[in-house]
Amino acid sequence: MVAVGGKLWCGCQNRIVILKTSTLLQEHTFLVGQDSHRSVTCLVTSSVGIWVTLQGSAQVRLYHPASYDQLAEVDVTPPVHKMLA
Repeated sequence: MVAVGGKLWCGCQNRIVILKTSTLLQEHTFLVGQDSHRSVTCLVTSSVGIWVTLQGSAQVRLYHPASYDQLAEVDVTPPVHKMLA
C-alpha cells in the first residue's frame, strides 16, 4: 500500500485498488497485468507517478496518479544481467 494525494493505492493479486482515504470507499480499480497468478509486490511513489512491480516479473510499470494510465513499462532484465556478468 502507498498513500498518493489523499488516496490509498493497494495491491491485491494483479489489481490495483484505489481508496479515498477520507471515506475508505473504493474509487477506482484496474488490472496491472494479464496473468492472474502474478501479484503486485511493490508500489513506490515518485515525482512522475507510481511505480508498480509484479511477482516474478522483470517489468516495472509507471502509472499516472490521477488518470491511472500506464505511462511507461521498463524491462530490467538487460541491466541486471549486465551487472551480474
